Amino acid sequence: MPGRPKNVFDLWEELKRRRVVRVVLIHLAAAYAILESSDIILPRLGMAD
Repeated sequence: MPGRPKNVFDLWEELKRRRVVRVVLIHLAAAYAILESSDIILPRLGMAD
């Protein structure tokens, strides 16, 4: 397969070049913020178990 990464470092560089790493980190941060805010808000609305 042409253009295939030869080792883990090449794969990591390709993921960084395509901005996959940045997108994953943004999604993780957003998920963390949603979970933390729902942990605060839902009990106040009486929706916690």
